[in-house]
Amino acid sequence: SWGVKNEKHNLGCTFRQGQLIAARLSDRDKWAMDLLLIDENGDFHGLHRAKDGDLPDPSEFEGHKITNIFAFGPILVENGEAVADFHGAQQWMNMAWQDHTSRIALCQVDKLHYKIIVTAGKFRGDAGITLTDFAEYVASQGVRFAYNLDGGVSSMLYLHGYDKINSKDHPEHRMLWDIIYFASAESAGNALPAVP
Repeated sequence: SWGVKNEKHNLGCTFRQGQLIAARLSDRDKWAMDLLLIDENGDFHGLHRAKDGDLPDPSEFEGHKITNIFAFGPILVENGEAVADFHGAQQWMNMAWQDHTSRIALCQVDKLHYKIIVTAGKFRGDAGITLTDFAEYVASQGVRFAYNLDGGVSSMLYLHGYDKINSKDHPEHRMLWDIIYFASAESAGNALPAVP
């Protein structure tokens, strides 16, 4: 119903480059969500089913200075092992955890070593994947931590300016208003070629 959807609207925690933009975690277990916290060293930390009061100071977590927080989830992989229980994942933002759809995960392999893993959804012959199967697949890719970003037609990956997954001609494509951007701090001599 509209009332239930409205109840979840604008829940989450937005903390970017050390600045708190918004913090509105639910005080009810029903709408609790997993958070991805990234510290000053670029290491990933997860907070399962965070509720109001679980993160009193978003700039610190378990002795680490936090620079960014993402609220979507759920956490897919911890300590190299796939998370098996997604209790409540279908309640937050309709994660469609049992549906075969496209998925995207932000992963840490090791210190300053990351992977973005994206799967295709039901388009042009692709079958899509459930959240549980996605977690198992992501764990098999040698990551120590992985966090689900989104699914469906919002799952999009650009590499050097070229759309690689869920191309813009998808019939249900929608505008995206936020991105996670990776840039290299390498010198120009080691940089990747510019997009024409």
